[in-house]
This record gives sequence, C-alpha cells and structure tokens, in this order.
Amino acid sequence: MQYSSNRKFTIGIGSRFEWIKYKPSIVATFEVKGKNDYLTSFLYWGINTLDRPVLPRRGVRMEGELGIVYNQAPAVKVFVNGQEVNPDSLGIRYNDYHRFSFNFETYAPLSRRTTFFAQLQAGMNFKYDQNIFNDFVIGGITRMFRNQILFDGLEEGSFFAPSVAALQLGLRVNVTNNFYLAGRTNAMLNNFISPDNRLQRPNFLS
Repeated sequence: MQYSSNRKFTIGIGSRFEWIKYKPSIVATFEVKGKNDYLTSFLYWGINTLDRPVLPRRGVRMEGELGIVYNQAPAVKVFVNGQEVNPDSLGIRYNDYHRFSFNFETYAPLSRRTTFFAQLQAGMNFKYDQNIFNDFVIGGITRMFRNQILFDGLEEGSFFAPSVAALQLGLRVNVTNNFYLAGRTNAMLNNFISPDNRLQRPNFLS
C-alpha cells in the first residue's frame, strides 16, 4: 500500500517474498553456494524532483527502506579454500534481522554545459549473523541488482559488507549534444554495524 501526495513524493508499507540462488562462477577463498528464500516487511519512501530521468541537470532523488527479514529457509553450502565447512563454525546463522537502505542523489547546474552531482548511499543490517548472502554488494557505477552499493573504480561484487556508507562527488560536462564527460571521486566506510571479524574486509575505501 502506498500514498502519493503528489507526483514527487511517495510513502508506503508492504511485504515481499524473495528467492535467491547463489552460484558464483569465479573461485574464491570463501564461497557460498545454494539458495535462500525469505519474507521482508518494510516501510519505504521516495522523493523525486529531477528535471529528467536520464542525465538530469537539477533536482533530487531520495529512496529509503526500513524493514525486517524473517522466515529464512536456506539450503546453503559454504566452502573455505575449496573445502566445505559447517556454517555454524564461521558464525553464520539465518536469524531474523532488521535492515535499512538509503539512496540520495542531487544534481545542480554550474554552467550551461556543466553539472555537479553527489550521491550518498547507505545500507545496514542490524543483529545480523550472516556472511555474503544478504550482505551489501560493493562496486560498479550503475545500479543493476539488489543490495548494490555503487563505487567507481571497483567492479560489481568486489567487496561485501553488512553495513556500508558511501559518498560520491562528481562533475559532468556536455561536450556536444550527445557526448558527455564525467569525473567522479568516492569514499566509503564499512562494517560499522554487525561487523564481520571472521572475513577481513577493508573498513575504508576511496
């Protein structure tokens, strides 16, 4: 159910069923293979004042969601250095947990052809005892899949973390009608809520 006071603002509540199959094609030191399904009940909101949906020049887009994940039904195998291990020995448990995700983008014209933009993303899992399966996925410059946190300079899926906050700043220049140049810089903090100490990941990236 949702309510929109106008075309720029929406708030709502809902529940969704999610089914995930995880079968990585690249061998890594730590691997998870299998499937998981669960329910998520959530409150969400959104604001969109962008002047156009692609390559906007001014405005704000904000999306947020606060929810609880429950009734997980995993069928998962965990491998460390190619050897299957008991997930309990790594502290992996599929308990209910709360999650928060947030995306904020803003655009402002600096001149007729130059636009400044900034993006703030955050994802947090609370009281969370899992590895990778429902972590936030760090990397990439375009949002393509669930739990993705964008980070220029890293490929999609370069890192996983249960809590992430990332800030990106950039400039975009319209060189000709259909040709653009953009420069970006970003920084990120990881693992400040529900830290994962068994699988060391960087706590700061830039």
